Amino acid sequence: MNPSVILAILRRELRDVLRDRRTLITNFVMPIVFYPLLMIGMATLGKAERDRLDSTTLPVVVREEGRVLAAFDPASPSGGFAARLAEDKRLVPTSPADPDAALKSGDVLAIIDVPGDLAKRVREGVATDVAVTLFTSDPLSGEVSDAVERAVTAYRGGIAPLNRKVVDLSPPNERGAAILGGILGIILVTFALSATLLPAIDLVAGEKERGTLEALLISPASRTDIVLGKFLTVLVVATASTAVSLGSLAFSMNSMLSGLDTAVPVEISMTPLQFASIFLALVLVASLFAALGLAVSAFARSFKEAQTWLGPLMFVSFPLCFLAMPQTATLHAFACVPLTNVALLVKDMLRGQAQAFDVALVIVEMSVLAAVALAWTISLFRREDVIFREGGVPLFRRDETRRTPPATAALLAVFAAFVVGLQAGPKLLAWHPAAAIVGSQVAFFLAGVVLWKATTASGIGWIGSKPAARHVGAGVCIGLGGLLFNAQMHALRSAWFPGSSGLEDVLSKALESVVSLGVPMAFLLIAVLPGIAEETLFRGSVQPAFGTRRRWVGIVVSAVAFGVIHIVPEQILSATILGLLLGWLRASTGSLIPCMVAHVVNNGLTVLAATAAPGLAPAVGEGAFPGLSGATTRAVCLAVSAVLLAAGVGLARARVAPAPRDG
Repeated sequence: MNPSVILAILRRELRDVLRDRRTLITNFVMPIVFYPLLMIGMATLGKAERDRLDSTTLPVVVREEGRVLAAFDPASPSGGFAARLAEDKRLVPTSPADPDAALKSGDVLAIIDVPGDLAKRVREGVATDVAVTLFTSDPLSGEVSDAVERAVTAYRGGIAPLNRKVVDLSPPNERGAAILGGILGIILVTFALSATLLPAIDLVAGEKERGTLEALLISPASRTDIVLGKFLTVLVVATASTAVSLGSLAFSMNSMLSGLDTAVPVEISMTPLQFASIFLALVLVASLFAALGLAVSAFARSFKEAQTWLGPLMFVSFPLCFLAMPQTATLHAFACVPLTNVALLVKDMLRGQAQAFDVALVIVEMSVLAAVALAWTISLFRREDVIFREGGVPLFRRDETRRTPPATAALLAVFAAFVVGLQAGPKLLAWHPAAAIVGSQVAFFLAGVVLWKATTASGIGWIGSKPAARHVGAGVCIGLGGLLFNAQMHALRSAWFPGSSGLEDVLSKALESVVSLGVPMAFLLIAVLPGIAEETLFRGSVQPAFGTRRRWVGIVVSAVAFGVIHIVPEQILSATILGLLLGWLRASTGSLIPCMVAHVVNNGLTVLAATAAPGLAPAVGEGAFPGLSGATTRAVCLAVSAVLLAAGVGLARARVAPAPRDG
């Protein structure tokens, strides 16, 4: 062994490693920047969560010898203890007719049973329990339990044998989910993530180093076939690994939980539907990272470089997983956040608290993200400058010859705007409905503009040609006719299927709140903003993406997407019908301006009917004309609607005769 030789080799290898900028960035720069940001982010989230819990109302039932106390009564025999409970302002005593039923339904979080002679027992030193009956599977149950413990500690003064006794009514599987649900979801997502990356790197970057990729690329197989074959290979390996991990982890955790020294049984169990939903979500995570891993390895020139590029991907992914850690984090609140939603899906599925809509949203979102990542990977494989690159090559390249956005990118823009609105909408709505409207419309407008600017070289091509005056008139007629027609369809729907969804009630209250701001502001928020923003995205960007040869495909797809983003079931059909009319108008006139005019007219009349002209509202429904029956009124309205729509069609399709030549 020669120390000088060893040191010389050490210096040489260190010099080579430190010359690699990617290694320096990944191993030194990113930790210096990332970990402080991560700690600041976690501390901020933790403080926000604590502030939210401190302001959350905790409804409880306080019973004294079976008698329900409507308030913390200082005159009761346990008045001193009631005063201690009242120190926590979040605890709100309620007096339901059936406390046990209220606890099971979730109307109250806990039942606190206080002995009637508590003060006497404490003075005499008799061991006494204050029983707290609750479901520990409820994220807020811990807050109630801790509040009672603080009251017990303050009341006994550290001397009297007074204790808190927790009576947990949660089933064993919900109890196990409450204990391990959060960490289990994070572990499974991490398994699915890590099971894909190394095989993906080896199948492309490894083949580059072994010199076998070129032979595959010159074979008769298309680049799409090659990518799909490699993608399915990685997915099969990752799926098998995920299935083994899921089964092994469930068995190991059940063994661990059965060995815990607890007074009540604790277990982890899943129904076949829960297992299938969790497994599907994990497979979609594996699909997403299989596609991303193939994309990274296609761009990398070697296996080592591919591993280096994976560093930033992992730095972004793991914090998203750990957002699921807090006990109060729910799938409903994070349904649109990738990876976080899958980890929370596991937790809420195990608890039996997952809502079907949230589960469906997670599955759809992860499917879309995986499909987009796979499409991007295929596009990279079709570029020789990426597969055989020698220097810097852009991962994203705009086609300078493209005049309209690609259809895939257009649908992705709609989905992104929908997800942003769905995630931010409820929070903005809780602040004020006007904020929710502005937020959603800004998302739609930016999605349309960014889509056009990022994928085409057409400037502001989404607006189309300059409209003629008759085209604007066509927009006015179609806006009026569409409003009358949809109003009658809504009236028929209400007659045939009475009742409304909760979302329609929320929408009605939000409309009333916006109208209370005054006619000009309501008109701006409900008519002008949607007329500009929604038309920019749907008729301006999505519809042209399908080209002139597939004109009706673009009209139908943009109309259906336009209907779906309205979310409210009662509005989806009417919005889709309006979208079809506006799509035809866009295709016929070649301009977006008439569509905007029609949209503003359609929404604006709704504002006027609710504010300046309340007598106008019945004109689109039953009882509009004195002496006429409801059926006759509908017939008249539909006839007027048909006339207006026919006029709009005629104006849109009219051709102006050329001016005669002189001489």
